[in-house]
Amino acid sequence: DIASLLRYLKPELTQIKLIHPDVKTSQKEPYYGAEYAIEKFQYSRLNMKQSAKELGIAIVDPNPYIPSDIELLYSTVENSTKQKVISDKRVEAWFEPDTEFDLPKGALTFSITDASASDSVEKRAKLKMFIRAFNEALNEWGYQARMAGLAYAISEPSQLPGIEVTVSGFSQHIPTLLMNILQQMTKFDLSKSQFNTLKREYIIDLNNFKTSSPTQQAFTYFRMLKHP
Repeated sequence: DIASLLRYLKPELTQIKLIHPDVKTSQKEPYYGAEYAIEKFQYSRLNMKQSAKELGIAIVDPNPYIPSDIELLYSTVENSTKQKVISDKRVEAWFEPDTEFDLPKGALTFSITDASASDSVEKRAKLKMFIRAFNEALNEWGYQARMAGLAYAISEPSQLPGIEVTVSGFSQHIPTLLMNILQQMTKFDLSKSQFNTLKREYIIDLNNFKTSSPTQQAFTYFRMLKHP
């Protein structure tokens, strides 16, 4: 049980890895020539007089995304073809059941499109920067969902400019995760340094496009002509 494993959580059984360009090495890996060193760590160098509370260590809150219901919603589906379940001026939704593996998992994809995002280069660049910034903001926020077997992706739709949100994994908490992501979309925050880093990376990617393969460039321009 968990209690019996806690006795192994002590400094004497810890392995510490240091990766640094100026680290002192004493051995060399024979195949790739990677230099490294192994030494016995003196745990007396650690200050173990502080309590867990003083060190800021605590048991995390319960993970709200861990599934408690893994029953299949249905074992067989009469009509396994893709079906349009919602169609109006604002929303078009499709449903296609996957019964191949009989797992309590699902995937939802929502696209928020806006043709006006292609009206100018500035608008398109702002959209791409928003997606990058939102993904960066969700990195830490989405940790619990990933640990519970859920996954999400924020990207740009392949057809029209906009934002595409895909959530997948154990189906019980997919709706909750999706709603939480949509709520975060309107209130997430980044520091100025984080934003400047993303902006610099985006500029590098734009410049690197000139040296990408001819095939990649051709497909990119084809998509631009097909969906201007």
